[in-house]
Amino acid sequence: MQSFRNVLVATLVLFPAFVLALPPAEAQQQAASDAKQAITKAFRYYKTVSPSVSVPTVLEVPLSSEPSILPVFAVFNLTTSEFEPYYLKQSLSRITTGSRIDAPGAMGSPYAIRDANYETYLEFPVRDVLNSAEVTFTFDKPIMASSLSFTLDNYVVLPQTISITAVVSGRSYTVLAPTRLSRSSVSFPKTTSAVWHMTFGYVQPLRISEMNFDELSAGEVVSKGLRFLAQPEQSYQVYFDADRYVQSAKKEAGDLSTDKGVVVLKVSSATMNPEYAPVDSDGDSVPDLTDNCTSIANADQKDSDGNGLGDACEDYDRDGRVNAQDNCPEIPNRAQEDTDNDGIGDVCDTYEDRPTERMPWLPWVGIGLAGVVLLGLFIVVFKHKDVVPPPDSPVPPTV
Repeated sequence: MQSFRNVLVATLVLFPAFVLALPPAEAQQQAASDAKQAITKAFRYYKTVSPSVSVPTVLEVPLSSEPSILPVFAVFNLTTSEFEPYYLKQSLSRITTGSRIDAPGAMGSPYAIRDANYETYLEFPVRDVLNSAEVTFTFDKPIMASSLSFTLDNYVVLPQTISITAVVSGRSYTVLAPTRLSRSSVSFPKTTSAVWHMTFGYVQPLRISEMNFDELSAGEVVSKGLRFLAQPEQSYQVYFDADRYVQSAKKEAGDLSTDKGVVVLKVSSATMNPEYAPVDSDGDSVPDLTDNCTSIANADQKDSDGNGLGDACEDYDRDGRVNAQDNCPEIPNRAQEDTDNDGIGDVCDTYEDRPTERMPWLPWVGIGLAGVVLLGLFIVVFKHKDVVPPPDSPVPPTV
């Protein structure tokens, strides 16, 4: 009985404190909204789906005619405010012709850019101020193409330029002269060739995930749809056309690949996503794809030498520190010594903040004054000692 009383008292004391410690409903809603937006802001479009189903049913939303560079999607349940698992169903009318890929000087397997896996990539490191990346496709049979698209890894800026040549009738033919890039695809006159040579000019690290021609002669037809398990009396938003990799659903998924019982919805119009925000890894309001310095905030995009790499990411004095993190960007000073802590390295600090640095003679004046004061004190002490009578001397008689 006594133990029950103790438990009851502890409950009555601790429960109010527990309730007070819970975050308010507004804070919980805001946190849920922020978590959703962190995912949905990666997508440019979405479709709203409100199915009329009486039992849980696998739905397929057609996306064949919708833009989508990356195979990344999200299905948000408007009723439960949760992300649902999905499956991308794709059908090809024929297999793309085989190819050999060469990329001299690149890091990784060249076939990473043709394996349909957007998590693998071919990396071209930065070795000079202006770098060149070369990729050659040699197909088993000639293909006809009029465009090329490529996908970059996350947080990678677009190359500066691209040029394309093809071998036509045994001779090298310029398909696309060096062209400045504003997006990750280019168009050119219809050309038929088995050997294609692409050259990229870049100034920041380049990582290419996938690269594909449109292959007009292949007659390739792609059927694409996104599947998910829909519940009765619930509505959903299907997000697509992402510019980065995001992982949405964390729930367990059933078998969505089996065609039996799947309801294919009618093609519907897409809605531009008002939450979409281009990826900006350094937070300087300049999207990564066009940022001349993706790792360091530089909203002004200043590029004094016009080489395509922002001044903030340059290392003018070659001391191993980029300008934005160098307290003396024009004179080598690996140690970054800054005696007066004014943010300017000693080797290029023309105005010192402390008086002793502006007037190096001042400490010697102080030492000299201190010596004079000490000497004066010694003189006073010795004079005072001569005037005072010794303690054993007789006291003169009083009259």
